[in-house]
Amino acid sequence: MKKLIREVSNNMVQITTVDERWYARPVKIPETGLPSYEFVPSVTWIT
Repeated sequence: MKKLIREVSNNMVQITTVDERWYARPVKIPETGLPSYEFVPSVTWIT
């Protein structure tokens, strides 16, 4: 499966597969202070 991962802005990454697109941004977990990523699905359709 082909995946395209590209940086959209300073802290936003776009992940595109054949039929899905997701956005990820770095966040810190408040309880532990450890870095993680928050993933959000795109609201547009890939045809």
